[in-house]
Amino acid sequence: MKVDKINLINQESKNTKLSNIKDTAIQQLDGIVSSMPSDIRALINEAFVYKRIPKEYLLSSILFAFSSGTGLAFKINCMGYTNYANLYFTIIGSRGDTKSEAINIACKPLNKSDSENYKSYRKELKDHKKQEITSNKDEPVRKQFLLQDATIEAAKHVHFHNPYSIGVNLDEIYFLVQKMANERGNEGPAWRNFLLQGYTNLFIDIGRKTTDSYRLENSYPTLIGSTQHQFLKKNFANGNLESGFIDRMLFSNLLVDNSKISKEKLSEEILNNYHVLLKGLINYRKHIENEKRECNVILDKGVDEKLHEYSQILLNSKKKTT
Repeated sequence: MKVDKINLINQESKNTKLSNIKDTAIQQLDGIVSSMPSDIRALINEAFVYKRIPKEYLLSSILFAFSSGTGLAFKINCMGYTNYANLYFTIIGSRGDTKSEAINIACKPLNKSDSENYKSYRKELKDHKKQEITSNKDEPVRKQFLLQDATIEAAKHVHFHNPYSIGVNLDEIYFLVQKMANERGNEGPAWRNFLLQGYTNLFIDIGRKTTDSYRLENSYPTLIGSTQHQFLKKNFANGNLESGFIDRMLFSNLLVDNSKISKEKLSEEILNNYHVLLKGLINYRKHIENEKRECNVILDKGVDEKLHEYSQILLNSKKKTT
């Protein structure tokens, strides 16, 4: 048999395996979406039809939004550990794949809350400056869920004033990766260390001569950003793989796309139902946060056993690959 014929057979075998993997992934995606609450399921399905947003992109963005909204208010105790819901996502695609639109739709209730809080903060700050001569009240602080552009020192300070969570929302995650790759600066490695420690909700303790000292007993950062295929390999370089940062990242690759442009719009009712759902979580979380407590979510026996079984499968798979 000629070499080129052998190469062709090998390539066809690889393509078949890749096709089978993708088909399995699509089936799993459909299973996950179908198990979501009806308001979330409807948004994912209709956004795919009317706005051409890949289901896996919007699903990841919604999980990020609810992760950010949950914060340290809720936890589960399972397998000997206390577990919180903070997650890190990277959405992978080409230009025009509606990566940013997925994040915008999912995070709109959080952004709206941040806008309202910012207006309140500006008013309180203005009133405070008028009264600071006669008042001993502390300067008001800005409450927010999401950050877009900040130094690592500013991000930690914002998290101190928002102790239950801080979400990092980046349109292009590659720029953060570039900072991490810069061995001459401290900013990138400090970001990586913050996200590594924050993933397991470790404490933050800051002491500087030029700034106020502060401490968080538990941290809770969340992260989402998009990247293009050609930049993806850079995420694995310059210590990100070795440090375990990549292991903590959930990558959302394009599985299903819709090439048909619709003349119809996404239903306002479906959008509103989603907003009400996430807003309900936010309000409940604020109530818990105001009382400075946490809510322990009790898993029923079936869920607890399924989580234990799944974790064991992951551990076994890890051992097979090492």
